Amino acid sequence: MESDAALSGTVGAVLDPVVALRCRVTLAPGQTVVLDFFTGVASSRDACVALAARCHEAPFADNLVAGAVKQSADMLDELHCTEAQAQCFTQLAEPILFADAGWRAKPAIIARNSRNGLGQPALWALSISGDLPIVLLQVSQLAQMDVVQQLLQAQAFWRQQGLATDVVILVDDLAADSTDLTQQIAATVLKLAGASVAEQPGGC
Repeated sequence: MESDAALSGTVGAVLDPVVALRCRVTLAPGQTVVLDFFTGVASSRDACVALAARCHEAPFADNLVAGAVKQSADMLDELHCTEAQAQCFTQLAEPILFADAGWRAKPAIIARNSRNGLGQPALWALSISGDLPIVLLQVSQLAQMDVVQQLLQAQAFWRQQGLATDVVILVDDLAADSTDLTQQIAATVLKLAGASVAEQPGGC
């Protein structure tokens, strides 16, 4: 941290390599400084250099923050969800991106599928590719329709963030109102997701 030597630009003998950047700032007593740090992606090196040059412009950081706030508000309005719901949807994305046994089927169920040879190809007959993360919701009564609606909103939110998922809603055939429940779910999917999303990859 205190060495004046230039960074080596190489990867050392470590378990977890990192990208290390250094910026030298000299402060007088009582002085403060604000450092803005940006990460970005571009299609070419020239585009990256041009983007980095824009980051040096004085109003860039303020404009970026203001634009992000407006974009977030516009997205929530479009999805008809609140900030609290967006935070919940973000937390729910964690077990989709990173395996969490607490959100999976019981080991006995997974083992039974394996014994019966029910791997990914078994999903194809159900119009599910298995290439995307699958979010399964089991419903057995009309009172759970609000959960169905929230899950569809979550899927739309994830899609906006670049996370594609296949949502599968499993209706309990033994439920007294299973027919009405299936019809209401189908109508809700069409209303919230649209025909272009229903029964399509990354859809429901």
